[in-house]
Amino acid sequence: MIDRIIKIRKDSGLSQEKFAEKLGLSKNFINQLENGKKNPSNRTILDICHKFNVSEDWLKNGNGTMYNLPVDEDMVFIESLMTDKDNPFYDLIMKTLKTYNALNDENKKVVKSFAQSLITQENEKDKN
Repeated sequence: MIDRIIKIRKDSGLSQEKFAEKLGLSKNFINQLENGKKNPSNRTILDICHKFNVSEDWLKNGNGTMYNLPVDEDMVFIESLMTDKDNPFYDLIMKTLKTYNALNDENKKVVKSFAQSLITQENEKDKN
């Protein structure tokens, strides 16, 4: 857990002092925590999770994703398409992603630009 707390602090771009301030703790306590001399209380763990939008399970056990992300219905749909091998679009989606990944940077820009133009056209249709 110590490594994950250090990661949160560093990813947030905070010194030990600023991290401690955000949590209402002393810099000395954060220093001792990061050096394995102190253990965080349940309250400190919950405060870290709340203030930095971090998953409690990830912080305590390293399970799942680091950050709590809002539920995005589109992403849930996309994830279901990508994980359901019985979906008729599964092979097409996987081949498309693999092909895109193999492109050089210039060709990726072309594909992104084309996709963005399609999205813009669809958004314009929705406005009318």
